[in-house]
Amino acid sequence: METQKQVVHFEAKKGFTTAQSNEHQRRWTEKGWASANENGRIDRTRTELNFEVVRGGKVQPVDKSKSIPEKFHENIRSRCIPDPNASCPDSPRIRTVVDFIISGTHERLCQLAFGKQKIDYEKGADNSSVKRHPEIERWAKDMYDVLAGRFGEENILSFVVHLDERSPHIHADIIPVTDDNR
Repeated sequence: METQKQVVHFEAKKGFTTAQSNEHQRRWTEKGWASANENGRIDRTRTELNFEVVRGGKVQPVDKSKSIPEKFHENIRSRCIPDPNASCPDSPRIRTVVDFIISGTHERLCQLAFGKQKIDYEKGADNSSVKRHPEIERWAKDMYDVLAGRFGEENILSFVVHLDERSPHIHADIIPVTDDNR
C-alpha cells in the first residue's frame, strides 16, 4: 500500500492579483474558462463540487461576490491596519499575503472527496453525476482549524477547496499580521 502524505506549499507574495483570485474562485468569463480549459486541467462538470470554509469553520459554496484583493483591502481597513504597499500600488515592495496550497496523496484525497465513484479524467468528460462526500469537508475543516490556530482566523482571506482538478487540494490565503497589528 502506498504511504499517505500530506503536502503544504506556501509562498509569501507582495499582494494578490485579480487573475490569481479569479483562478482560485473560478470567477471567469466564458473567454477565461476557454483559456483555463485549453489543456483540460479543469473539469467544468465538477466545478460545482468546489467549496470554501469561512469563519467558524462553516462550509459553503465559493463566494464569488468579492475578489481576494477586495477581501484583503476590506479586512485590513476594518482593522485599521495600513496597507504597507499603498504608496507604491504599481510595484509593491512588501509581502502582504501568504498563499498556501494544501494537498496530499492523490488516491486518498479522491477517496475522501468522491468515495468509490469513478472520475473520468479525459478532457471533455462529463462527471456531472459525481457527488461530493462529507469526508473531504471534514479534512478541509481540520486544515482550516490548523491555519486559524496558527495565524488567527481573522487573518484568513480565502480558503477554497478545488475538486474540479485531477487531485483535490486547498488554496488558502493568509494575511501575515504581527501581534502589534502590522
